[in-house]
Amino acid sequence: MSNPFQPSASVRVKPSATSIAVTGLLVLLAAITAYLFWSDINYLLAAQKGTLTRAGSVSFLHHMYLTTFALEIAYFRLITSASIFIFVVFSMRNNQAFSSHIAPVYLYGLTQLAFYILSMTAILGILNQVSDYKLLEISYWSGPTAKALAASILLIASMHLIPPAAFLLTCYLARSKINKQLELTTTNPSD
Repeated sequence: MSNPFQPSASVRVKPSATSIAVTGLLVLLAAITAYLFWSDINYLLAAQKGTLTRAGSVSFLHHMYLTTFALEIAYFRLITSASIFIFVVFSMRNNQAFSSHIAPVYLYGLTQLAFYILSMTAILGILNQVSDYKLLEISYWSGPTAKALAASILLIASMHLIPPAAFLLTCYLARSKINKQLELTTTNPSD
C-alpha cells in the first residue's frame, strides 16, 4: 500500500549507490591531479627562481608564458590544480556533482595539456638552439648519437604529455560510468 501522506506524483530521491569502478576512477583522477599539482608547485618554484628565462627565447609565445607572466601563470596553475583536486575528492561522495559539473574539469585538463605542449616545444627549441639549428635536418638524425637522442626526446615527451592526456581520458571514463549508473537507477528504480 502506498503512503497516504505522499502525493502519487511525487518523486522520491534516493542517493545512488556508488560503484567500485567509479570510485576507483575518481581515486585515479585524484592521484593524477595530485601529480599535476606537484608539477605546478615545481613550476612555481622555477618561476620564482627565474630559471625559465632561457626557454623564453624560443618564441614570442614562450617569452610571454615563461618570462613576462610566469608568476601569474604559476599561481593560476597552482590554484586550479588545488581546486580541481578538492572537487574530485569531494566528488567521491557525490558522483552526480562530478557528472553535472564536468566542464571546468575538462577545461583544467585541456589547459594542463596546453601548458605541457608549450613546455615540450620549449625543450625542443632549446635542443634546436644547442644543436646550431640542425635538429630538423635529416643529416643530424643519421649520426651515431641520433638513436640515444631520439629515445631521450621521446621519454621526455611521454613524461610531459601522458599525465594530462591520462587526466582527460580518466575524466571521460568516470563521467561515462557515472552517467550509466545514473541511467540504470532512473530506469530501474528499486523500492
